[in-house]
Amino acid sequence: MVAIQQRRAIKMDGERLSASRTAAESYTAIATLLISGNRASADRSIDVAIADSAFRNRHPSNRHIRPILALALAGRAAEAQRELAAMERASSADLLKLRETDVEIARGAVALAQNRPRDAIGAFISASTTIDLESHDACRVCALPWLGRAYEAVGRPDSAAIAYERYLSTGDPRRVLADAAWRATILRRLGALHAQLGDTTLAVKRLSEFIDLWKNADTELQPEVEKARRRVSELRAPRGLN
Repeated sequence: MVAIQQRRAIKMDGERLSASRTAAESYTAIATLLISGNRASADRSIDVAIADSAFRNRHPSNRHIRPILALALAGRAAEAQRELAAMERASSADLLKLRETDVEIARGAVALAQNRPRDAIGAFISASTTIDLESHDACRVCALPWLGRAYEAVGRPDSAAIAYERYLSTGDPRRVLADAAWRATILRRLGALHAQLGDTTLAVKRLSEFIDLWKNADTELQPEVEKARRRVSELRAPRGLN
C-alpha cells in the first residue's frame, strides 16, 4: 500500500523517480507513519526527501511543505521548525499570503509536534477555511485530518469527530493523495470516537467502511482488520445491530 502511495505521489507531482524524490518520499513517510507506524522506515524516507537536491536547490520560499509535515508527524519537531522558519524567512508577506493554506498547515503541524495543540487548532482552522489555488501541497480538505488530531490532543473528541466527518463528506478533486494516507486512519479513529461518544450505529458504520477498505490490504496489516471486525461484533452485540 505504501508503494502505491509513492507511485501516486510521483504521478500527481509530475516528478520522475530519477529526478526528484521529495514529493514521493515525503508522502511515503506520512503514509508509512499513518498506515503501519513503522518509524524507522518513515525516517529513512524523510531523510531522502530533505537531502534531495531538487528540494535543497529550490529557493526556500518555494519549497514544498511535505517534508515539514512528514518531519512533524514523525516527531522530529526541531527539524520541522527549522525547515518552516527557513521558508518563512525567505518569503515576502505577499508570498506568505499567496501560500496561506500551505503555510498554515505547516505551522499547525509544527505546533502539534511541539505539543502546542491549541496553537495548532487555530492554524488548521485557518487552513481549512482558505481556498488556495496556488498551493503546492494543500487541498480543500487537507487540513481536516490534522485538525482532528489536534482536537484529540486537547481532549475534545466531539470536535475531532466533526473534523474527521467533514473530511469524509467534503468533495475535493485534489484529495487523492490525502485519502491514500489518511482515509483508513480516519475511519478507524471515527469508529473509536463515535463509540466513545455513544453513537454505536455510526461507530459500526465507520469501522465497517475501514474493514471494506483494507480487506485486501498487505498481510502485515490484516491484524488491524481483524481487530476492527472484533470491535464491530462487540458494538453490535449489546443492541442487536445487524
